[in-house]
Amino acid sequence: MSTQGIDIRQTTGRLLFRTSLKDADGAKVTSGTTELRVYRVEDDGTLDVYDWTTNDFVAPGAGTPDDETTMTHQQRRDSTGADVDTGVWTDVLSTLTNWTTGQVYIAQVTNTNASPESQEREFQFGSFEGENVYHADIHFTVDTANTQDEYTITWFKNGVRITAGITVPTLSVLKRADGTELLNAGPVTPTQIGASGSWKYDETTAANRMTAGESGVAVVTATIDAASRNFARVISRDA
Repeated sequence: MSTQGIDIRQTTGRLLFRTSLKDADGAKVTSGTTELRVYRVEDDGTLDVYDWTTNDFVAPGAGTPDDETTMTHQQRRDSTGADVDTGVWTDVLSTLTNWTTGQVYIAQVTNTNASPESQEREFQFGSFEGENVYHADIHFTVDTANTQDEYTITWFKNGVRITAGITVPTLSVLKRADGTELLNAGPVTPTQIGASGSWKYDETTAANRMTAGESGVAVVTATIDAASRNFARVISRDA
């Protein structure tokens, strides 16, 4: 971390904001109120401010957003067993529902005891330390009586099966012939298999089933670790 400035670290499901503040004489700023604001940079250059109550971004001229949060000054323990001031202030944001991967944001920190009083840092959301890899196993079978198509979905994070924390699951199947949706209007909502973390969907309507000799692309989505994940796999009646 630099002697002054704002550092932003993204890990799974949260953003850590950290700043080191100095006054005009170069001394640590350990008192006063340190305010944190976050702006989303729009394509036309305008700035939408983050609302810390609704966890959404508000455009200029719209509403009365809760546009700031108070950062916490951090201390450290020294060799005598005393806690001493560091001049480092932090805040953690753990609700990232309305944040967009690849979007550019600006963090602004203000404390009237600091010099300068305000400082900014631009950052891009979506590239973070220890980035995780998500994928899904999509298994397609036809039951013995040939009366229904059976889809079974299991999500993985870094190669380990995910058994909890999966919400808003969907399944679509695109026909290889023309890219249209096979499962009626689609997408459909799979059902969790007990508390296993795996999901299933059974299709019994003849018009929505995979015909012999045909294939398609099964696409699954789900919200995992506060972000939307998706995965696709080619499936076939003859595979």
